[in-house]
Parts: sequence; structure tokens; C-alpha cells
Amino acid sequence: MKRRYEKQNSFLMELEQLSPAERSRRLAQVQGFITDAEVDEDDLDDEARDVLADECTTAMELDQLRTEVAALRDLTERTRRVKEHAQDSKLAAEDIVIEYETCHGRECERVGHLMIGFDIRSLAPADPQTGE
Repeated sequence: MKRRYEKQNSFLMELEQLSPAERSRRLAQVQGFITDAEVDEDDLDDEARDVLADECTTAMELDQLRTEVAALRDLTERTRRVKEHAQDSKLAAEDIVIEYETCHGRECERVGHLMIGFDIRSLAPADPQTGE
């Protein structure tokens, strides 16, 4: 998602630096209407020119691209905040568990990074009667 945002934002900045005619041509090229970079608008027949005019309304395309870039930027930011918050919440929950286990005489160790199915290893002292 972040890569798509960066790619679309880069494309938007490229388009905004072009003249309206160059912008229309670049959009048409990206959309596949013009596959040969050497083709000039004068080389197109009337039907192809009409298709380009209908399909590549520059202002509309730029507005759509701006909208998508803004939505991707917002979504990327929200994703970052959720990810940061989730990590904080997980660590806070682990802290609560460690405090509880420690208060009950157990030794704790964070092992989430080992990917073994649990995040905290809690060991109680050996039972004085059984030794286990």
C-alpha cells in the first residue's frame, strides 16, 4: 500500500509539471491508447483523436489521481498508527502478565521473538516436596 501511494504520488507530481497537452498525451500513453512514443497527435485519425478526447479528460484524470493519492496517504497513516498502537497494547498486556506472574513467585521471560506459540515463558520455583 505504501509503495502504491509513493508510485501514484510520484506520477501525480510528474503530471502536474506537464502542460495540459503533454498531460493528456502522457495519460493516454499510460492508459495504452498510444503505445508508440514516436506517435504524434497529428498522426492519429479523427476516431482515435475523439477516443483520446473522451477517455483522457486531463482535469478529471488528475482529480481522480489526487483523490486516490490522498486516500492512500490517509490509509497508510492510519495503518501506521494502528500498527504502532497494536505494538504498544501488546507490550502493555505482556507487562501486566509479567507483573502478575512475578507477584506469584514465578520468573518470566519474553519469548515472542522466538515464534514458539506464546510470548511469555513463566517458570515457577521447584516444589519443595516433589522437586518439580
